[in-house]
Amino acid sequence: LLNLFVFSVFLNDVYGQGSLKDLGIRSIGLLPSNPFYFVKEWTRNVKRALTFDDQKKIELSLNIVNEKMAELKKITEISPQNKVSVSSALDSYQSNLDYLISQATVSRGINLNKLLDLSLKHAELLEEFAHQFSDYQELTERLRVADASVISLIALVPQKLDKLENFRSYFQEVVTAQDYDFKEFKAAEVLERLGAVLPEGPFKTEVDKLKQDLMLRFSVSLQKEFNIEDFSQLPIEPMVRLKILDETRKSITDQDLKNQLSINK
Repeated sequence: LLNLFVFSVFLNDVYGQGSLKDLGIRSIGLLPSNPFYFVKEWTRNVKRALTFDDQKKIELSLNIVNEKMAELKKITEISPQNKVSVSSALDSYQSNLDYLISQATVSRGINLNKLLDLSLKHAELLEEFAHQFSDYQELTERLRVADASVISLIALVPQKLDKLENFRSYFQEVVTAQDYDFKEFKAAEVLERLGAVLPEGPFKTEVDKLKQDLMLRFSVSLQKEFNIEDFSQLPIEPMVRLKILDETRKSITDQDLKNQLSINK
């Protein structure tokens, strides 16, 4: 096994090499389609078995789920036609995500900023995959299940806070730190999906307020600089896009920009 592991390090230069800046992963390493991938899984299992501190355990689970997403993303880029590989990577991601949720439900030592950042990025990627594979209903449905699981992670955050009002500051801090276009709009879209499954109550009210705050910030950034071509390519559910755009337009004073958003709908 040690020899195989050393050989797998060499194979990093051949299989799955790449950097996923948004996920904070420098090198993906072996992909599930590689015959030596079991060595990578074995290494993860050993790390889990040798990690006894609860906070370190859930930190490790966060990292593994993030790595699984990076592997899934890489496979969708290099072998999108190989539905078996994509499906297998998604299964592995889902099982590790379920394990993370079970840990996060009972843990008090989780890094909430990291959890929110991961959840937002994964929700956006899963939406992107759902659009990419929209012609494959079975795969799309499973991607929606994974997305619902990620959304449920966000819903756990208020349970870890002393005050519900702190959820907005945590969430906004994470969004502000992200570095890509239309981040407020994407985050508002995730909150729209979260709000759709929440019962009426204080948390749903906070989510709605946060979404309004993000849409206001988005409208301000739009009036400074707006690229309609890039915006139109965002992989977002059409009805959700329509709703957020309609709400955003109310905060925009530039009539030309309002007209562009109306056309984009």
